[in-house]
Amino acid sequence: MNVGEEQQQQVAGTGNGVQRCTVVVVIDPGHGDSHDESTTIDPGAVGGGLNEADVVLDISKLLKGKLAAKTDLIESVHLTREGNVDNPSQERLLWRQQVAVAKKCDVFLSLHLNANEKTSANGKEVFYNHKSSNKAESAKFAATLFAAYKLPIAERKPPVKTEGLSVLATYPWTSRKLGKVRDATIFQSVKAAALFELGFVSNDGDRKAVVDNKDNIAGWLCDGICSYVSANRAILCV
Repeated sequence: MNVGEEQQQQVAGTGNGVQRCTVVVVIDPGHGDSHDESTTIDPGAVGGGLNEADVVLDISKLLKGKLAAKTDLIESVHLTREGNVDNPSQERLLWRQQVAVAKKCDVFLSLHLNANEKTSANGKEVFYNHKSSNKAESAKFAATLFAAYKLPIAERKPPVKTEGLSVLATYPWTSRKLGKVRDATIFQSVKAAALFELGFVSNDGDRKAVVDNKDNIAGWLCDGICSYVSANRAILCV
């Protein structure tokens, strides 16, 4: 075996005596916390008697279990919250990044449900932060996730979007509500990050599809994460 082949096997986790290359994944169930000195738990979007925070937590727990079984690819998987989080003294959104960094996160996924006053609004979409230092890998991660997500609802146009979302930021950002600067440079250690809007909780069709397919959704997202990790080990496993 020449040197090039040996290096490739080390990255791929094959060959005799070579440790497999694994990554740390953090799943962030959106909302479900208190913040900015508030004692009220944020339910997220609400529709049909359901809270976004509760639905995405259910899916995140299922996803955690599926990823934990992928021991050839995933070293560990963590949730930013396991239930409602009463943390009014914590910086809004920044605490989620702090959890991810503390877990030595390589890949970060924030899960959400959309809403609109027009109940006809529907569809699925995924975001990455085009201003962040990890934007190139995050763009690939977002696209891979969307391709794996098979829920039979409409696609938003374009389905993969760039936006300066604060929970994905790797730079100081200013709270629009408080005008307060939050320094997210710690998040530069995360190699790929995306936010997935799984559908509209305010739309009857989307809401039913999501609720009826929680386990399937977790499976599709697991497939997307594993597909991204498999294809990008040279970047992730350093």
